[in-house]
Amino acid sequence: MTADEKIEAQTLMYHGILNPLIWSSGQIKDDVRVALLAVANEFISTFGFDITVSDVVLTGSNCSYNWTAYSDLDIHCIVDMSSVGAAHKDFISEYLKIKKQLFNEHRKIKVKGYPCELYAQDKTELLVASGVFSLTNNKWIKKPTKSIPPKPNTQAIKAKVEDLTDQISDAIQQGNELSMLNLVKRLSDLRKSGLQTKGEQSVENLVFKVLRNNGTIARLRAAI
Repeated sequence: MTADEKIEAQTLMYHGILNPLIWSSGQIKDDVRVALLAVANEFISTFGFDITVSDVVLTGSNCSYNWTAYSDLDIHCIVDMSSVGAAHKDFISEYLKIKKQLFNEHRKIKVKGYPCELYAQDKTELLVASGVFSLTNNKWIKKPTKSIPPKPNTQAIKAKVEDLTDQISDAIQQGNELSMLNLVKRLSDLRKSGLQTKGEQSVENLVFKVLRNNGTIARLRAAI
């Protein structure tokens, strides 16, 4: 088995328990919660203007049963865009996306060995995930269900990973910035579409995770 095949196999893993480094008896560990809230507050402090943050939530694979050694800690700061006014909403939304990218790229904070990935999310935006935990209120918003997930279509995942890897390598080799930017957007849209239609075990989401876990997405972003 090659290194990429091992990464793919780990990406598709599913466990019978929540990550024991993060959770104990279905509840987040106190030291983890404190650390994650501290990271969220540091991120919020970079905004540079007042906006209502109604909640800070943890979601993603480390908030469910499909965690792996490559998982990160997805921390969403739920913001109220109405508090900045409709006229500024689009500008503020784009501004917060840039803040997110800069924070994640330059801070590179880890908790329990897992990278923290920060987001600013409008409270009206649908969050599609099997598990969502409020760090602010220390309680589950959506508790993940322990079940046997559908068997992933490994052939489709492998084919899509190989195709996108080739496209990314070609764009980087040619130094085509427009193609690279389009690929970043395409990968984001691919994941979002998969989550919205078939959830975390969708081919699209798993393709994104394989490319993230094997370093292909990082290589693409670094080349832009």
